[in-house]
Amino acid sequence: MVVITKYPRGSETERPYPPTNNCGIGWEWKHATIFMLVWFWLIFIYIVVQAQQRPNFEWYTLLNRHSSRMFAWTAIYGFAFCQLPGIVLRFGKQLGLSVADNGEDSPAWLRAIHWGVKIRKHVGLLSLYFVSLHACMVLLIFGEEYYGYKFENGGAMAWNDEAAMLCAVLSLSLYVIVGIASLPSVQKAMNPPQFALVFGPVVMTALALGTMHVMFLGVPRYVPVLHSFYYSSLVLGTIPI
Repeated sequence: MVVITKYPRGSETERPYPPTNNCGIGWEWKHATIFMLVWFWLIFIYIVVQAQQRPNFEWYTLLNRHSSRMFAWTAIYGFAFCQLPGIVLRFGKQLGLSVADNGEDSPAWLRAIHWGVKIRKHVGLLSLYFVSLHACMVLLIFGEEYYGYKFENGGAMAWNDEAAMLCAVLSLSLYVIVGIASLPSVQKAMNPPQFALVFGPVVMTALALGTMHVMFLGVPRYVPVLHSFYYSSLVLGTIPI
């Protein structure tokens, strides 16, 4: 038996459910999820292949130690993707190009850029999820058993590891702020200067700090020589900058 409740016309409770066209997760979430999963699986395959070059490699380390790197790389590339469409459109405007979204009348490359603009918030939130997984998993195994080589100097970390941890904490904290600001209820309450601040300098600083985190971790492997395919592959994490 179906009970239909009638509400006074014009009241806020007249429509207990959202309109039909707003039901479902939306194409933006679908495209963003597929985009991030494709990135994750490409990175997964790459890390599995190159991790075998690691001395004393064991397959079970893929469950945490190496999977945390997969989550980290997926997150940083997702965060970088969020900035790319807007940067391209701004450069286009500076060059005097017509970058308006004219639908099917626009060239394919411009439609692709506007597609990126429409899903960048969703990609950013998924990237925040991936970087949160990375942070949690690293905290679970961060000790002498897995990272003993970082505590060889009298139990203290080297300068580059200290700098890497600082950049990681600052980057994650800024991305949490950006993630909160991306919520519709918060976004509607922001004025234009606040919006420009959070989604301009703040998010770019977060991306730069996240990339610096990877770069500082890789300092011993970048100099004086790249010792192996495993070590040299870590430079890929710095590409988004």
